[in-house]
Amino acid sequence: MHIKKPETSIERQIATGLIISDEFITEFRPICKFELFQSKFARTVSEWCIKYFDTYQESPKRSIEGIFESKKEYLDDTVIELINEFLISISEEFGRDKFNYKFVLDEAETYLKKMNLKALSTAVDGLCSNGDISEAEAEVANFYNLSRPESKGIDLFNDIDQIKKILTRSDKDELFNFKGVLGKLIDVCCRGEFLAFFAPEKRGKSWWLQETALTAITKGCNVAFFSLEMDEEKMLTRFLQYFTGRPSKKKHLGCKIPYLVNKNIKYRVSNKPLLTPNYAAKKLTDLKQLVRGATLKLVCWPSDSKTMNDVNFQLDVWKRYEDFIPDVVIIDYADLLAPVDKKLEYRIQLDGIWKSMKRMAQERHCLMVSASQTQVETQKKKIHKGSASEAKSKTAHPDRIIALNQTAEDQEKMVMRVAVLFDRHDSDQGGREVLVLQQLAIGKPYLGSYHEPRSKA
Repeated sequence: MHIKKPETSIERQIATGLIISDEFITEFRPICKFELFQSKFARTVSEWCIKYFDTYQESPKRSIEGIFESKKEYLDDTVIELINEFLISISEEFGRDKFNYKFVLDEAETYLKKMNLKALSTAVDGLCSNGDISEAEAEVANFYNLSRPESKGIDLFNDIDQIKKILTRSDKDELFNFKGVLGKLIDVCCRGEFLAFFAPEKRGKSWWLQETALTAITKGCNVAFFSLEMDEEKMLTRFLQYFTGRPSKKKHLGCKIPYLVNKNIKYRVSNKPLLTPNYAAKKLTDLKQLVRGATLKLVCWPSDSKTMNDVNFQLDVWKRYEDFIPDVVIIDYADLLAPVDKKLEYRIQLDGIWKSMKRMAQERHCLMVSASQTQVETQKKKIHKGSASEAKSKTAHPDRIIALNQTAEDQEKMVMRVAVLFDRHDSDQGGREVLVLQQLAIGKPYLGSYHEPRSKA
């Protein structure tokens, strides 16, 4: 892994945003100070983007390649090589259309403020060392704080243009929908939201977190997946089963696959062979085009060994050294995280973990997804809002809670009843249910969805 300096990392992210995102370049333009950039190649590319924006009122996108070609003769070889490598490295971002511009804007603003203060400190120290006290005071008096207009709040009745801009760009927060009828039940998943699955023990919470992750990545979302239940080999096997439809165990060869015919469940026999390492490797290579440049980072930790602070630290490491910024963060699952303060009562520890997940969704402008175990009686009874185990206050923090219900008969038919237990943004969906066909032997928690036919009177 190529280790980048922190300054290089954030300046690469700024340059990327200026190239591909109209929203980013519009909001970054008022605070842009090229003299604060530490990397010559990032400063050069950023200057090109801002000049393009001032002329055309949009980011250059692929036009940056033509700009680069026209400017090569004025650049030294080192800068040409760095810019060329940079443009190659971000080429897949053009097709992904999921750049997390709000998070990068926050990071960029913080970075430029820091560099602006450092520049002031250096200037003042130099003048003071030379005895130029009046000039040093003038530097301080003339200093202005870099700040985006949005960070100062919105006046509801006077900032009309700003309000229109925010409402117009709301679709940029939309990340993905689930498939089929299920996608009509569960509203579009957006940045800043917290989605939780509730189910009793061994009901398939991890499978549904996997379904969420792999649905997201096929829609071009960067996904960070933290597993506290399984090791890497088991998680990777599940991911590859999902994409190949192949079983990983001999006993599942020729397993039954459910499918729908006019809302009636039929079954066919799978004729696919076992999943093998060679086929898995080939499939992953083929899938790169399907995911449109998106990345899934997988980390497997022992249960009760890591806290939300560790999750934040890992995300910061990826951002700083690999330019990886997730659109979706999944924790499998939250109740298995360790509390930051183990001296607190257990239910308060859990409540703190769930609050932290909602905060992460908002601060990192990502979709947070996790799960929680429900009380024992939900093995046989339907889950309701009071079914959360240990700390019932957990239900206060997610924006949307999805219940996984299944009777013994459902399990035999390979059917899961997926219900919206609660939706902060669409109360009409509360309590509604969709039936989902699945075959976990081939890694498929979703094979189709439908509303249960009404019984004839």
